Amino acid sequence: MCRWEDKQPMNFQKFQKSAHRKDAEGAKDFKTCALSFFAFFAPLRWAFLFPVLLSGTLWLGGCAGTREPVPEFVENTEDVRVRVLFDPFAGREAGKVPVRFTAFPKGLRTAVCFGGDVKGEEAWELAGLLQQYGWRGTLFFPCKMEGKAAAAVADGILQVEARGMEVGCRTSFGRMEDVTRCASEGKTFWDAFLTRPVVSFGGVEDIAPGDAVTLGERGYLSVCSADGVMALGTSRKERFVLPCPHDGHADMARRWIAVREQEGGLFYVWKRLCASNADPLPWEELESLLAEYGRMEDAWYCTQGEWAAYVLMRDTSRIVRLEGEENELCIEIKPGRSVPETWCSALTVELKTSPESVVMVLVEDRPVAFETQGERVLFEVEMVR
Repeated sequence: MCRWEDKQPMNFQKFQKSAHRKDAEGAKDFKTCALSFFAFFAPLRWAFLFPVLLSGTLWLGGCAGTREPVPEFVENTEDVRVRVLFDPFAGREAGKVPVRFTAFPKGLRTAVCFGGDVKGEEAWELAGLLQQYGWRGTLFFPCKMEGKAAAAVADGILQVEARGMEVGCRTSFGRMEDVTRCASEGKTFWDAFLTRPVVSFGGVEDIAPGDAVTLGERGYLSVCSADGVMALGTSRKERFVLPCPHDGHADMARRWIAVREQEGGLFYVWKRLCASNADPLPWEELESLLAEYGRMEDAWYCTQGEWAAYVLMRDTSRIVRLEGEENELCIEIKPGRSVPETWCSALTVELKTSPESVVMVLVEDRPVAFETQGERVLFEVEMVR
C-alpha cells in the first residue's frame, strides 16, 4: 500500500534547516575554516576583498528601495465586469433582475466548522475523525513549540493539511500585548512548515476592537475568543456552539435549528470548551455529534480561515449596476478586502430569475459556467487573478 508519508519528504528536514533551530557545531566549524583561510592570505586579504566589497556596495545601492518581499496578501484593485445575456423572447427586463453575493460559496445558506485546541498526537487522530464524517476544521496549536514536541509536529503537520484541515495559533495568557506578540511569533513559526499561511487565532478570553485591528495587522483573518468567532475587518461576530455533555442532544438540536433558520448562519463546534469551561467533550460523544451533523449536502463544511476569508470578501466587495441593453445585465464588482489567494479566490453571484431566460454569463468577456437552483442562477467570479 502506498502511504501519503512515502510520497512527501519529511518536514522534519525543513524544520532542521529553518531559522528556529541553529546548528551550533556547524557554525563553529565554518568559523574555524574561515579564520584559517584569512590567516593564510592575511597579507593579500584586502587586495582580494576590496573589489568584492566595492561591487557589492554599488549593487546594493542600486537595488535599494526597488526590491520588495513577495506579498502574502494578493490585492486585486481592478474592477471585474460581468455581463449576463438574457433571451430577448423571455419577457424579462434584465435591468430589474435582483443580483447579489450569496451567503456562502455555491449558494449554500449554512456554514459548519469545527475548532479545538490540540496537541501533536491528538491532532492526527482528530483530523482523521473529522475527515471520516465529512467535516472540515481548524486545529489550534501553541504559538511556539520547542525540542522533541516541535520535531514531532513538523513531521506530521502536512498530514493535517492533506486531510483538509487548517492549522491555527493559540495562546492562553491574559495581557493583550503578550497575546499579540505571541500571535506574531506563532505565525512566523508555523508558516515555515505549512503550504498555506496561518490566518486563524484563538485562545483569548475576549477581544476588544483595538486588539482585533492589531491581530489583523499581523496577518490574521479571524480570531475566536470565549464569546465567539470574529472575522477581522468586519463587525460580524458569531457565537460558539459548545457541545457539552451537560447540554444534551436536545439543546444541540435547538442550536442547530436556530442556525439553519437564518441565511448565513455558522454552526461552530468547539471541542475543548463547554458551558462550565471545565471538562472537554469525550471522544465517544464527539464522534456521535460529528456523525449526526456531518455529510449534509446543503451545508458548507469549512475551516475557520475559509469562513473568514469568504465573509470578508463578500461583505467588503460591492456590486454596481451599469447601463446595458434590455436583454443584457451589466454589473461591475469592486473588490473589497484582500485575502490570501490560497484561502478564497472567488465569490458566488446569484441572480433571482427564471433559469430558462439566461443564455450566457460573461466575466471580462470570457464565458463562465453557471448553474440553476430553482429560481436562482449562480456563477462564480474570480476576485484574485
